Amino acid sequence: MLKTLSFSDVSFLGILYVVSVCSSGDHGRNLAQTLARRGGNVLFRCPFPFHVNHSAVTAYWWRDGNKSFLQANGRKRFTVRRGGAYLHVLNVTVADAGMYHCAVKYQHRTVGKGTGLQLLVYAAPVPLKIVSTSFHKASSTFLRLQCQTAEFHPKEFNLTWHKNGTRILTGISTVQQETTDRLYEVISSLEETRPIEQGTVYTCQVYHVSISGPANCSYIVDNVDYHAVPVHLIYRSILGILVIIILAVIIFDHVTSDMLHRYRNEETKRNSVTIGKLEPCSECTPVGYDGECFKIHFLMTIV
Repeated sequence: MLKTLSFSDVSFLGILYVVSVCSSGDHGRNLAQTLARRGGNVLFRCPFPFHVNHSAVTAYWWRDGNKSFLQANGRKRFTVRRGGAYLHVLNVTVADAGMYHCAVKYQHRTVGKGTGLQLLVYAAPVPLKIVSTSFHKASSTFLRLQCQTAEFHPKEFNLTWHKNGTRILTGISTVQQETTDRLYEVISSLEETRPIEQGTVYTCQVYHVSISGPANCSYIVDNVDYHAVPVHLIYRSILGILVIIILAVIIFDHVTSDMLHRYRNEETKRNSVTIGKLEPCSECTPVGYDGECFKIHFLMTIV
């Protein structure tokens, strides 16, 4: 049977029963400290003699820093079986870390308190991810790499860069940030100051308490174009070509419009008709078949 009491109700506790914690595959280990993976499940055991009638036992659990006993909810479950009382914590988070204590009450006697058990919750910084960008100087290609970790806990870590198995000591910038979930993530940047070569292997290596060995992520240089044209020059060339095309279209349109206008004017002149009146004239040179002179009075021109 489980019930809620205040700390004053168990102020006379004197004996500490050994408390053990078990995560997946760790049942039966008696530890003063244990690690649990974030998102996993943890089982705390508060043992008592097997001959004790477990149906008459009441168990209490609390954690340092809390002012009340732990209560059952969707992630915390309490059970009492023969030989022990158990606390199941499901989907462990970083906030669950701390020192846990238990007490059991049987036949009006309560025992517990003591040093308790320290639960450490960790999150591994894997998988790692490398993002690459290249840049150009003169006719050579250079490289920038960025290694990103997954969210991890606790904070302490060690990150190194390697080139073909040899550790790199320069050109590295590493930044650690804390997330809203009390986790941490790291972004480490490497700028290669020498022209890159085909087949070169760059490796980001991370050490953390949550993993037994270093986590590695590698980037292999492939398809290096030593005479590659810088991207910004390509963009400028494309823009220049577009400007030339636009200017050519404008000039062509202007020239064709002018030619068409002139052509229409010439057609207009050829198709015009002049109507006039002839009068005899004594002051002009004889024209015509009769040798008479005429004065031409233009009346109008019809187009």
